[in-house]
Amino acid sequence: MKTLLMPVALLLLAAMTPAFAHGDWKPKHGGTMNEGGETSFELVVQQRKVVFYLEDHGEAIATAGATGTLSIERGATKQVAALKAKASNQLEALAPMKLVAGDRLMAKVTLGNGSIVVGRFVIAR
Repeated sequence: MKTLLMPVALLLLAAMTPAFAHGDWKPKHGGTMNEGGETSFELVVQQRKVVFYLEDHGEAIATAGATGTLSIERGATKQVAALKAKASNQLEALAPMKLVAGDRLMAKVTLGNGSIVVGRFVIAR
């Protein structure tokens, strides 16, 4: 029995490799990067216009044909706006209110190929 335990324990130990972050990508457009996740979202706020740039491992993700929603939570209040595809890897929405520190944002996007990606943010300024 002991001879069987050692190989099983080694096999389990080998299977428990550490999880590594998807990547700590730097913003390319002066915005804020999302809080983890498979897809990198960069959030750029211009007054009430909210712009997201999507990437995977530093490579632009095409947003042609993509649709989505932007949810903004402030305390118990939740507002939603439509996200629309713009330039190559860009999505935009007009926020229903001016964003303030503490607002929690979630962008849920269905890409043209049917994949769903989500980016989450907390406004810090």
